[in-house]
Amino acid sequence: MNKYIKFFNPLAWMLCFALGLLAWTSCSKYEHGLEGVRLSINSAPDTITFGSNFNVKLITNNVSNFTLSLVPEGGGTSVFDTLVQVDKVNAIVDVSIGVPANGDWNGAFLLRASYDGGQTEQTKQIFFREGDPVFYIVGGSISSGWEPDLALPMRVYSDDKNAFEIYVYMDAADGGFKFLPTQDGWDGGLGKDESADGKIVDDGGAPNLEVATSGFYHVRMNKQALTYTAVLSNWGVIGDATGSWDNSTAMDFDGGKGSYTWTKTMNLSVGEFKFRANDSWDINLGGDMSDLAYDGANIAITSAGNYTITLNLKPEGGYVTTLAKN
Repeated sequence: MNKYIKFFNPLAWMLCFALGLLAWTSCSKYEHGLEGVRLSINSAPDTITFGSNFNVKLITNNVSNFTLSLVPEGGGTSVFDTLVQVDKVNAIVDVSIGVPANGDWNGAFLLRASYDGGQTEQTKQIFFREGDPVFYIVGGSISSGWEPDLALPMRVYSDDKNAFEIYVYMDAADGGFKFLPTQDGWDGGLGKDESADGKIVDDGGAPNLEVATSGFYHVRMNKQALTYTAVLSNWGVIGDATGSWDNSTAMDFDGGKGSYTWTKTMNLSVGEFKFRANDSWDINLGGDMSDLAYDGANIAITSAGNYTITLNLKPEGGYVTTLAKN
């Protein structure tokens, strides 16, 4: 069985320092029983957004140094090169690379790891793209409180990237909420426009937005139209696997502020099902269980039995479901 042992060796860490301003390298000993010379890219992300950092993990055996570079897939000048020095031992090498925020790295690139003057080379395709914009929600009625640096991120849901949403539990008695463009402070914060229902205004002195009843809400806002909605959102499952495509079976919400999870333990038949909110098809989720999508495909049940179904509508990452057979 392969195994690895991490250790701290000051000399090895110094030798692992990469000669590139955008990279940081660390290495650890790796006992894998391999013989000869080996260099391989063990892991790296497929897609990275502008202005972010990503890690590349490589495995080496009897390689004293190697070059890691990024070149446009269609050919052209390398945008990143770093020489990594390692001991002539089995090793795992981690290289952290910072991506410029200005979009200079845009589209498909090849990550190349080579040694001995390029006689041996490993490559992996990486795609760089613009990230989705982010807006935030903050307030006493939600888990963040009124600290901007703890504000919760909202997800883009419109093609024009002006509209954002979040599912969040709100306590009606705890002071309401506002929207923020960043987590750095109150500049650009959006509060209640008292001239019309459902309107928000960029005014630091604007009143807080409020809900009348505590519960789990689907909040949407449009930063261009300066509008928002906050609708109580109760989730259920529906489909022939659950008994009927006509009526939802209600799920149970777990917790209060800071919780995003709905669960249901029930018998499922061989068939299909989906999730929907408020016994309506206006808001429904299906498709990939690790990244549910609105109006996504039905989710298949191939083995009948008693299951615990979990739906997680957390702000970070995708909407996720898990099925555990009891």
